[in-house]
Parts: sequence; C-alpha cells; structure tokens
Amino acid sequence: IKAPDQHGQNFYNLFSKYKLKDGSRIVVEQAAWTDIQLTSYSDSLKPVVNLKPSARPLPKTRQNQMRCIQPDFVLIRDVVCGIKPGQDYRNLLHGFLMSQTPSINSLHSVFCMAERAVMTAELIRLNRLYGQAKFPIFTQNYYPQHEEMLITPSYPLVLKLGSGHAGFGKILLQNHKQFMDMKSIVATTSDYCTAEQYIEGKYDLRLQKIGDNYQAYKRVSMSGNWKTNTGTSMIEMIDVCERYRFWMDECSKAFGGGLHICTVDVLVAESDGKEYILEFNGTASGFGDTDKDNLILRDYVLRKLNEYFVDGEKQLNTQQYPNNDDLVRDVKDLDKYDDEKYVSQMESKNDDHDDVDADDGVQNEQEENDKDVTEVEE
Repeated sequence: IKAPDQHGQNFYNLFSKYKLKDGSRIVVEQAAWTDIQLTSYSDSLKPVVNLKPSARPLPKTRQNQMRCIQPDFVLIRDVVCGIKPGQDYRNLLHGFLMSQTPSINSLHSVFCMAERAVMTAELIRLNRLYGQAKFPIFTQNYYPQHEEMLITPSYPLVLKLGSGHAGFGKILLQNHKQFMDMKSIVATTSDYCTAEQYIEGKYDLRLQKIGDNYQAYKRVSMSGNWKTNTGTSMIEMIDVCERYRFWMDECSKAFGGGLHICTVDVLVAESDGKEYILEFNGTASGFGDTDKDNLILRDYVLRKLNEYFVDGEKQLNTQQYPNNDDLVRDVKDLDKYDDEKYVSQMESKNDDHDDVDADDGVQNEQEENDKDVTEVEE
C-alpha cells in the first residue's frame, strides 16, 4: 500500500514491473487518507484496510473500486495533519502503529513530525549537543496559549501558529501593537505558537536525503515574498558540502531514526550570508526533481523491501537511540539488566524456595509424630 500522496504521483506505474529478488510480486494500492478505513490487531502486523473509491481515480488503476487489503508495507508521502479543520488523520496512523506495520518513513517519526513543536525540540537538542557554530538555528519563544504571550524576541519577528506547513500559519510582525493584535487572534484558537526574530533571507536551501542519496538545491524567490520557500522560485542544484551532509544525517536520526526521506530547509541571511536551519521535514517532503527523485525513492524502497522480507533484516522501524549504549555501560550491575540472567536467577530462587518449603514440611510432620508418641507413652 502506498498511503497517501499529495504530489499526484502514480505509484502503480512506478512499481508495476518490479519484483523482490525471491520472485515475489509487488502489489501496489494507492489512496489518500480520506479514503482509508482500517482495523488493527495487536497480534498481527497486517491491519485490515478498506480503501474507498477515489474521487479522482488514476487512469487504468483500481482506485475507482472499493478494495479490502491487508498491507505488508506502507509508504507514506503526505502529511498526517493538514492545515484545515478536519484534516487530522492521526487516528489512522495510530492504527498502523498498533499493528507495527513496516513503513517508510518509520511510523514513529511520522507521528512525531505531526507537531512542529516536537520537530523544533529535536533541532534545539542537536543545537545544544553540537553548538551554534556547527548546528545553527534560530532562537525561539514558545507560548502554549495566548496568556503567556508577554516577552517577545526583538522586532521584527515571525510568529508561527500551530503546526502549519508550506508557509501557512506564519506572519511577519513589525512592532508590539501588531503582536498584541495577533495575540487576540491566537486567543480564538486552541493552538500553541512560537516567535523568532526575523532575519531577511537572501535565498534558502533545500537539502534532500533519500536513503543514502544526498542532494542540495538553492532556491531564489522571484515573487518578492519574505517567505523565501513559498511562491515562485528559481531552483539551482548545488554541491553537497560536508556540513550539509552532517545536518541531513543528524536530522534523519531524529526520534530514534527512521527518517529515510528527510529534507532540511536552511535560510541564508541577506546581511552577512550566515546560514540558519529553519526546519526539517519527513515523509511528505517535496522533491527537487520529482521524476528523477521518485526513481531514487523506488530503488531505495525496493532495497528495503528485499532486506526486510527476503533477507530477514527486521530493523526497518526499530528506534535506535545512540545514548542507550552509553547508559548501559554506566550501570555497575550489568547482570541486573540482563533479562535472560534475571529470569534464570528468579527461577533458581523459586526452586530453592520450594525445596526449603518441602524440607520444612517434612520436619514439621516428624515433630507432630514425635509429639503424638510422647502423649501415648504418658
């Protein structure tokens, strides 16, 4: 199943002529979140999924029919939360999570990326780990609700509301009066917001990682919009330098890894040419060259399918936190955290306890018999 796609791609055709290396045929079903119904079971990796007929079916596909399937694998190419009310499809994502269905990107990373604040928290973690010189980001203020909107960064500033994407939910504020006006609007919503100092951008960069393929694009806005990543832009492919590769690698490891598709947006300041990491995106990232990059994605997905279903490598969705090994090494009593040894020790203790109880029973019975004999003699 390929669920779903905001870029209008035909994944039926993309995978139609391909099989796994053991000869297994790949059957693709493609659907939007709005067309998916599912029930998941804790004892199965395959949820039962009903796909409703699409309002705009792709030609020569089954999208004009009602389909019932049990997907072995999920490729997600759309945001799980849209910008409009009613476009929150996390309940469907939770169903795939319950079944632990293999996927690209990992279901856990898709869940975390649904909230901008969670994504920003990862950027802050990496910034504190490596420092501003090696991992540069904007400083931000976070307000869970409008009552806390008191202290602001220096003006002009950019206020971002909730988890909007593609330029939505962002506004440029020049002074405190405008900030107070915006505060009154935030009060009518249930969303959090963030504020950061506005830095005029000369251009922005889109750093793109699909598996082990790295690309970088320079985007120069032609529309005059202060949001350099929206509107009409002139795109130029540039070399991937080491720091760009480092940023992509670190962001793709967020949430325990699993961001096989990962893009990083970088703003280059007009005044001094400094680079600032704006955000990183996951499975719904738009590609720089759609046709070429979809072929790269297809080859990477085929590789992962072969590793998982043919070679038996079951690490596709496993969360890997690099600090775990260090944590275990710091523990003095390692045997205490070895499950097999712990179980064996507990079983051994239980056996010893049973033996002691049995001996005590025999001893008590003997004492009772001796007491009865003494009474008879008397």
